Amino acid sequence: MHEAPESWQQQFWPLVIQTVVGLFILLFSWAVVAFLPMVKEVYLPLEFTLEELLTGVILTVAIILLLSFGGRLERRLNLVGPGQGAAGRIVKFLMVLLSVMIAYVAYRPLAIPYLEGLDLDWVYGVTFLGVCLIALALLGWSVYAYTEYLARAPRGRAVAAAAAGYVVCSRCGRRNEQGWKFCGACGAELFYPSLPVCPNCRTPGHPESRFCSVCGTPLQPAAPAAEQGPAQTAAAAEPAVRACSKCGTMLRDGATFCTTCGTRN
Repeated sequence: MHEAPESWQQQFWPLVIQTVVGLFILLFSWAVVAFLPMVKEVYLPLEFTLEELLTGVILTVAIILLLSFGGRLERRLNLVGPGQGAAGRIVKFLMVLLSVMIAYVAYRPLAIPYLEGLDLDWVYGVTFLGVCLIALALLGWSVYAYTEYLARAPRGRAVAAAAAGYVVCSRCGRRNEQGWKFCGACGAELFYPSLPVCPNCRTPGHPESRFCSVCGTPLQPAAPAAEQGPAQTAAAAEPAVRACSKCGTMLRDGATFCTTCGTRN
């Protein structure tokens, strides 16, 4: 039995909400620090003020949040599928680029006074420019690599999924069981390719294969899984817990839409 993982939305939005809450807390902290009178009254024997130092600390935490968001999102989306993982990689490098720009603003008041004294203030700008260009190059390469995935025909991705024993929803990316007509997460109609199936051992083969890779039997095209009878998919079905309000199909726990008629339950 193939366990259907969470869709990309279920992986994406909890991280977004958590990161936004964290950034809001930091913004509130920065506003409090900016209006505290004692912050302006404290004198530091340094080339920068306490307010500039605390702002740098808060922005450093914001940078850590953004980088953590990008890295965790990429890892989670990799569990959904290669295409979603590539999109997560793009978001990660976007977060890296944004973090570099924030760091440039945050650390400038702390570093420039000392660099000016050594006549090296230009080093600060050149250093961040180089890091920014590297992050931009990584982002551009990720987008370039992702276009290869987007250029593949949906049928090609569906064939690979069907050979693995599941079908991927083209709308939300969730893996669904073979034989379902509609996605159990979003209700979208599922696309099934016609795979050559071994008549002897019933192993799905590659579309261009002529013989079964398991038993060597000549392959014959199979009807789409959506047209197969319920008896062929009943063995793979999980225990049902409730019936569809429209057609009576038994649905597994957590299914929002009927996998036979697409009705929301």
